[in-house]
Amino acid sequence: MKKLILLLLFIPLVSFGQKLNKDSNGYTEVIEVELSKKDIHQKINEWIAINYKSAQDVIQLNTVDKIVTKGNYSFQSAFTNGSSYGVRNILTFSIRDNKYKVDLIPNSMFDKSDMKDTPLTTMTQYFKEMQNFEDFKKMVRNNSIVNMQNAGYSEKRATKMIDKNNTPEVYSDLYSMKKITYENWNKAIESTFKSVKEYVSKSDEDDW
Repeated sequence: MKKLILLLLFIPLVSFGQKLNKDSNGYTEVIEVELSKKDIHQKINEWIAINYKSAQDVIQLNTVDKIVTKGNYSFQSAFTNGSSYGVRNILTFSIRDNKYKVDLIPNSMFDKSDMKDTPLTTMTQYFKEMQNFEDFKKMVRNNSIVNMQNAGYSEKRATKMIDKNNTPEVYSDLYSMKKITYENWNKAIESTFKSVKEYVSKSDEDDW
């Protein structure tokens, strides 16, 4: 019962405005505001200047209709003592009167502890729906057996060792860490969208 309660605590409860795009390789959201195209363009440029060390280095395109930037953001993994990863991405702003669209496309990921790139599947797994516990358990078990076989063990010996060592508690702990990491990934994405929306929508009243 304790394990079940623990798992439930880690289920994300946040509703995100951005959605997975049609190619399932990034996130998109259309935001409506009572601003002209010129004003939206100016505010987005201000946001970029505030949130990046060098706007000149990250901006790849800047027209009245579209701004494209290249940068990275960070997120924490619950595995390996809370490793921090950097995610390189393309952030595109498409601008019209009274609305704009934000597209965020992550394209690679690196471990910030050694700055080495991770396999592409380390990142693309987060574009998919989180597995249920039984499917996750099956995947971990199968992968563990394959890894043991690659290390020189027979299938029978590998299966016996994995089933002995991977207790229900081990699978539950791994599943909890997986859920936390998924939530951290989504929160990192949401943080970028939220920051843009809040800045573009905020009043320009000069109160200093």
